Amino acid sequence: MNYLKAPLTPSYEPIGRSLTNEFGQKETVVLHKNYWDYYDWLVDEGFDMDEWVARAVLIRPHDLCLSEHIMLCLWQDECNRYRNGQKCPPSSPPLGYEE
Repeated sequence: MNYLKAPLTPSYEPIGRSLTNEFGQKETVVLHKNYWDYYDWLVDEGFDMDEWVARAVLIRPHDLCLSEHIMLCLWQDECNRYRNGQKCPPSSPPLGYEE
């Protein structure tokens, strides 16, 4: 599966940023811009994203790269927030969201 396959629009531009992996080392995580926008929105809302990422990497399946796993965790987080009526960014729900 090519996790970066998406519509060719500016919001889906792949962008790399450095996050700490489960070994405590910095690793470049490549996500579409819209996922980084949601990540940044969580930061602006006061979430400790270092802690969020640390918890996420603990449950990463061995068959997913860190980038794909973080993308899926962010997508699930936003879907859950939207579904539960919690505060979400104006762009919610994310692409692929279903009730």
